[in-house]
Amino acid sequence: MSEDKSQLYDFLLLPGNETCADCKAKDPQPWASVNLGIFLCINCAGCHRALGAHVSKVLSVSLDDWKQEDIKSVLSVGNENSNLKYSVPSDFKLTSSTPMSLRESYIRAKYTKTPFQAPTEKELAHLIEENKLKLEKHRGSELVSKGILKIVLREGKGLSSHDVGGKSDPYVIFKSGNQVAKSSIKKETLDPKWNETLMLNIADLSQPLLIEVWDWDRFSDDDAMGNVSLRIDNLKPNIPEERIINLEVGSISFELEYFALTK
Repeated sequence: MSEDKSQLYDFLLLPGNETCADCKAKDPQPWASVNLGIFLCINCAGCHRALGAHVSKVLSVSLDDWKQEDIKSVLSVGNENSNLKYSVPSDFKLTSSTPMSLRESYIRAKYTKTPFQAPTEKELAHLIEENKLKLEKHRGSELVSKGILKIVLREGKGLSSHDVGGKSDPYVIFKSGNQVAKSSIKKETLDPKWNETLMLNIADLSQPLLIEVWDWDRFSDDDAMGNVSLRIDNLKPNIPEERIINLEVGSISFELEYFALTK
């Protein structure tokens, strides 16, 4: 562990930081919102990701690489200070067992100032029962209702040439359902090295991961360099797996790791 990152673990020991800023759950592998300066459980982290990085940039404390400015941002706030600034005008409070649909509405209201309608006791009971039925439906299988897929895009080798001079400006798009994650563009190369981390919210593991490789063009439509459909329902939670996919010309390599939001 780097000396800088060890400051995060020390900060986690302070009152308020040892639990999730939103639902107060304890998580053995805490997450954080860098720009909000708070620590989160994995369930609330998924809701924060849905807000977009411009509202809440989410990183894993243990799994992700942190920049010095990200560490300083979190150390300057903390859960207690953040909760003095952000709140929802309602007597309703999140707990670790709050259904995801209600959790998402509450967190969106808290950090984007959108209206929140607290559920009645009857509505809350219905949501909890609905959640139980969804879990029961998937009991005994590897399918889960929600999760986060961490993608560490490593490199491409021997990709096809689409530009003058025999080079390309490749980038990669990962899709799952209506969720999309896009890599940076690497200019003038057939052997790009990304080494960057992307995240996708996963609604259904039975849906394949779609991977598209493109050549960026400034003055015309981007050129397709290849696409692959990849099964992810065989991923084991919290275990990273290295993958290499072959395109019609060349290949790309990456690491996949799945984090279940519900058990």
